[in-house]
Amino acid sequence: KAPAFLDPLRELFERVGSAAYSQGQDEIVRGRDCVTLRIVDTDVVFYLDKEASYVVAMKISVLDPAMGAAAVAVYFADHAEYDGVVLPDSTDIDIADGAITLEYDYSNTEIDVAVAEAIFEKP
Repeated sequence: KAPAFLDPLRELFERVGSAAYSQGQDEIVRGRDCVTLRIVDTDVVFYLDKEASYVVAMKISVLDPAMGAAAVAVYFADHAEYDGVVLPDSTDIDIADGAITLEYDYSNTEIDVAVAEAIFEKP
């Protein structure tokens, strides 16, 4: 159990400032007009919806022992506000241009809910 930022861009900004990013060409991602931000010295790219200012996608390359170099795209959609925090209610992950796809639809989101400490104990 550890504190974490819900938005990876915010965490980087607080540690490094705007030098952590370089802005790329705007792109359309799943019908949304987006600003692209690349994390400096990496291949990690975030896509921010120009209208809503939400992260709607993230792309990265990974090296998989079985597949070799593979592109991973994570798409966030159906953003909703929960106790002042905006989170996506669905996430789609596409690995290696559709070789593996995962779809997550969240039906229940709770913020700052008490958690029983016992779930963190080792058996």
